[in-house]
Amino acid sequence: MLMSALLFGCASGDNFSRKKVDAFLNYTYDEAQKFIDSEDGTVNRIGDQVIVVLRGDQSFKHDSATVRRETHYVLRRLSTLLKDHPQSKIFIAGHTDSVGAKKYNKSLSEKRALSVSQFLISQGVDSERIGTFGFGEMIPITDNDSAVGRRENRRIEVRITPDFELFTG
Repeated sequence: MLMSALLFGCASGDNFSRKKVDAFLNYTYDEAQKFIDSEDGTVNRIGDQVIVVLRGDQSFKHDSATVRRETHYVLRRLSTLLKDHPQSKIFIAGHTDSVGAKKYNKSLSEKRALSVSQFLISQGVDSERIGTFGFGEMIPITDNDSAVGRRENRRIEVRITPDFELFTG
């Protein structure tokens, strides 16, 4: 249930303030846009979520779940944004391309999602707000038939969803 709410941004009930939620999402989107450039990834607002997509090749070395030093700046800034505005839940999804065994890709994507989670926690983000899942190659965003497509599919998604209970009244 929690995972579906995080994945799809579904709010239960109508007791939350739509204006407060929209202001929070707009602020989070605008702030993330300031420090995530096209080389690092993308930032989108889709429905009741801000989705930060970090390029896997920029964030990790090949066959590694250790966050690259070059990505620390982005994750530190994201951590600060999340700490300073704790009205959200965070879902971190790891994705791979389809090269290699499915079981291996699933494991690598899980380790990468967990690694990003641990980085955010080390920067002071409350671990109770964070969920992770490794999807492996299950949810490609483009085909895996070309090097460009495989590069796009290797990614980390950080989905920021308002904790609707904190936006009542």
